[in-house]
Amino acid sequence: MTTLRTILSQAKQRLRDASIQTYAIDAELLMIYSLNYQGREELLLQLSNDTSLTSIQQIVFEENVQRRIAREPISQILGTKHFYLSKFKVTSHVLTPRPETELMIDSILQTFPDRSYPYDFLDLGTGSGCIAITLAMLYPQASVTGLDISVEALCTARENAKSNNVHVRFLESNWCDQLEKDEVYDAILSNPPYIPYKDWVGLEADVKEYEPSIALTDFEDGLTHYQTIAKQTYDFLKPGGFLLFEIGIEQASAVCDITTSFGYELYQKHLDLNNIERCLIFQKKS
Repeated sequence: MTTLRTILSQAKQRLRDASIQTYAIDAELLMIYSLNYQGREELLLQLSNDTSLTSIQQIVFEENVQRRIAREPISQILGTKHFYLSKFKVTSHVLTPRPETELMIDSILQTFPDRSYPYDFLDLGTGSGCIAITLAMLYPQASVTGLDISVEALCTARENAKSNNVHVRFLESNWCDQLEKDEVYDAILSNPPYIPYKDWVGLEADVKEYEPSIALTDFEDGLTHYQTIAKQTYDFLKPGGFLLFEIGIEQASAVCDITTSFGYELYQKHLDLNNIERCLIFQKKS
């Protein structure tokens, strides 16, 4: 039998040779997943014990390494991705939750500091449900709704809500089309497909070939969904309510122009960890 240390070292080198920047952590995550370890601590313990792998364990690990070399995202191989408070199931039908999107949650917490109040929140294009479910976890008295045009995405979102023991109303809808006319919300959030088509064409295979294109790009200039959402959401917000957008690089000015043209006022801008304008908050004029 070959030792875990040797196989792990070889896997890191092979992933590195395949130009995978996160080769080291990916190899460790794949080993933890393949051997059903309880975390990195157990992996380190087995490394220190110079543990050997059985032939079956080697085969399972090798299959997962091959998937990563083929550029399948690590989140889809593992089947989960951590976001804010919890882990969420990830499939090829949903956008993998990104760290930048956690800024949307931080922005809500700053805007609505009373976490015991029964707010009404709406998440447009919910995907895995990570935003809606996290809001339900943080605001236990709130009513949270998540909309998505993808039936497959909604199935994943419902599974994630169940595994996180929260209630979220999920509906199939093309943005606000299926909402009742009398529904109103304190805040509406959306991380719409904002990558311009010209940029989507050149994306890494990890993203372009494995994540749903309709969750990434509008196949135009990246701004068309902001136009639709800003137009549709105004009547679904309470007086003084808030519309929050995640935006792409250098989109702030254009999104501000679009959204304010529908009667909103810019309330705040939030920068991500790279000092990029990533979250815009607009307020409905009372």
